[in-house]
Amino acid sequence: LPDANGLLRLFWGVLSTTGGFMLLRGVWFYLGWPVTGWGATLPLAVTLLLIAGFRMLRQNPERPFRHHRISGLRTTIVHGIAGSLSVAAFTLVAYIAWKSGTVETLRTPWPLLPPWVLPLIGLQWLFATICAWKLRSPSLSWIQIGAAIASTTVIAPLIYKLGFGFDGFLHIAGERILLDTGTLSPKPLYYMGQYVFTTWIAELFRFEIASVDRWLVPISAALLLPASVATMVRQTKSTSWMIALLLLPLTPFVATTPHGFASGLGVTAVLLLLPASDQNGHAIHPILPILLALWSALTHPLVGIPVLVAVLMIWIARSSHPILKHFSWSLAVLAGISIPLLFGTASVFGSSAGIRFDLSHLVSWSAWQPILTSWNPIVQNRYAIWPSAAVWITSWLPLLSILLAVVGLIRDRVNRRIHLHWMIAAGTTAMASLTLQLAGDFNFLIDYERGNYAERLWFVAGIFLLPVALPELGRLLQHASRGATPSVAGTLAAIAIVTAGTSYAALPRHDAVTPSRGYSVSATDIRAVKLIHEDSADQPYTVLANQSVSAAAVRTYGFLRYHDDVFFYPIPTGGKLYELFLQASYEDPSVGTMTLAGQLGGSELVYLVVNDYWWKSDELIEQAKQTADRFFEIDDGTIVIFKYDLGKE
Repeated sequence: LPDANGLLRLFWGVLSTTGGFMLLRGVWFYLGWPVTGWGATLPLAVTLLLIAGFRMLRQNPERPFRHHRISGLRTTIVHGIAGSLSVAAFTLVAYIAWKSGTVETLRTPWPLLPPWVLPLIGLQWLFATICAWKLRSPSLSWIQIGAAIASTTVIAPLIYKLGFGFDGFLHIAGERILLDTGTLSPKPLYYMGQYVFTTWIAELFRFEIASVDRWLVPISAALLLPASVATMVRQTKSTSWMIALLLLPLTPFVATTPHGFASGLGVTAVLLLLPASDQNGHAIHPILPILLALWSALTHPLVGIPVLVAVLMIWIARSSHPILKHFSWSLAVLAGISIPLLFGTASVFGSSAGIRFDLSHLVSWSAWQPILTSWNPIVQNRYAIWPSAAVWITSWLPLLSILLAVVGLIRDRVNRRIHLHWMIAAGTTAMASLTLQLAGDFNFLIDYERGNYAERLWFVAGIFLLPVALPELGRLLQHASRGATPSVAGTLAAIAIVTAGTSYAALPRHDAVTPSRGYSVSATDIRAVKLIHEDSADQPYTVLANQSVSAAAVRTYGFLRYHDDVFFYPIPTGGKLYELFLQASYEDPSVGTMTLAGQLGGSELVYLVVNDYWWKSDELIEQAKQTADRFFEIDDGTIVIFKYDLGKE
């Protein structure tokens, strides 16, 4: 492959323009103007004018990639073959995932895939490592590592033909409304960084909005993450840095959610601030990380706000003004505590998303005990070697990042001051996560989601460690390439095993060590919601069902009906209708429970949906048969629907 300096410059130029355009579209939306028609044209025109003005003001623009090299024919052929092999491996994984796709209920996709898929993903990373050591081409490593990441991130979109998870269905329904009407009411306080982007792509290329949404994060992660490191590697000529991306968990990038998209943008912004730019000049203009961080904040503030503060922290820390340099230390602390401050402020103003803090839990052993237990990286084997190994890998990688960051801080004297900023930001973010986990009261969420905010802050803390840990791991890998044959073989084997383990852990698991709690949307779920809708004969109705059936309803009918802000299907975010579903499915499928559901949903028709995989489904079905007016069976009892007509005489 020829040197791709121009390709990277074009890539970042297009991305910075797109980022600025999306920020203007977001502002346009929040000002109350539609983002369709003139709402799409005017922000683009303003973006182009701003870019033209920016270029005119820069009288001596930086030329970030000054060293052009014309590769020989032999080098081009070798690089082309190596890149083609990696792309071929990705294509094979994608093809097998597509062939294994299903519309049936899944708890994990791995049993549908051949056993050689995970070893092949590990071999992709191993091959990329060998090429990074021997060929030292950032462009080639960009292709190879992007293909390796994509081999994991494309599995869920291809196997889950009806959609993956639950939140994605809600976001697609919102994006579809925005695409059709140009606005949303009520206006969400966040998510718009993703919504305005997906709707713009769908409108520009006439794509179906669900397809754009499905592929947004899996593809963007595979492009952005290795590209950001490749840009910095060109300043150091150490392609082993790119292999160090194995420190980054891929779980946020296997499905499109605002959190996943914000994470991809945030990680890219941080990686573009890697310390190589201190030594050899900025590889890109510093405005790009700021644009990406702003875009991330517009998409999901839980990731974007800390990243934005951290990006500003590094920009100011690198300035020559002494007062600004001192102020950067305050920003290092603010990056960590910004989210608890945001939640506390929301609580003061009475927001439903605000939380209250019980600081006495910070010194309570009963509160600390489950957290300390969860940190224990030692797991029982249970005679299941690979599931146990995957848990070990995911448990030890964060500890490895911390160790590498400490070593990098001590060793690298040139960048020690910048490294210390990142370490403080990571430390305060970790403490903020602990505070939320120990003292935060998330009563507006259901039980199993109340730890999500704290866990996501742990991920942000890990992002802040990357600029210190990633170069250090890259340096160690480069040293390993010059070791004895047994050492080189051991390093390559470790890379293959670790990357296969992180790939396995990125998707839902259901094995002897890690049981999955979620079930995917199935064709049977969709048939159930259609049957209910037809049986209602256009009368208002309320449904008690699990989240998969609710997701199927959102996928089929969108946000069809609300009654006093209560959706007619349970949305598992702590709402009262979902609590009634749990009450009906675990304790009391009585007419009294259905009456309460009807009052919440503003209807005299209530349906209870029971999937055959539900806990004690046989017992629940027999109980409901005694109280329901009528019941329907779908697909030989895979789903049983009970109808309660509360208005009958």
